[in-house]
Amino acid sequence: MMTDKTLIKNNEFEDKWLQSYIEMDGYSKWIGTHKVRDGGKLQDVITLIHPYPLISSPGYRKGLVAVNINEDVLYRMVSVVFEGDQDGVHTFIIDDKGNIVTHDDKMQLYKNVTDIPYMKPVLDRTESGQFTAESNGASNRSFI
Repeated sequence: MMTDKTLIKNNEFEDKWLQSYIEMDGYSKWIGTHKVRDGGKLQDVITLIHPYPLISSPGYRKGLVAVNINEDVLYRMVSVVFEGDQDGVHTFIIDDKGNIVTHDDKMQLYKNVTDIPYMKPVLDRTESGQFTAESNGASNRSFI
């Protein structure tokens, strides 16, 4: 494994979970926020995964390419879309299971939002696009 800071030899590599993705269905997956060691400290990342060779099918794959994106970097990329006064507004990303992937309040990372009433319609939707839901008299905009 090679990062921008270090090269970790195969026998030192702690993240053995990557092996299970070599035979994954499809050509890409992403893993929600989890902690990885960057050769020094632990950090929260989202991992994007592609098989190697990139257009190979299960059974012919030799490895994979996994790219970790720092959770805070992803949050900043998403949050700059909204300009102006954002007091009381929260921008966050959840996965298809309702787990918070990135949020302006880092205490919310790793929490599940399926028990929040207005999130059920969001998670149940099969189509993509934008919709608005009301909760406690406030309008909540969602993009799927």
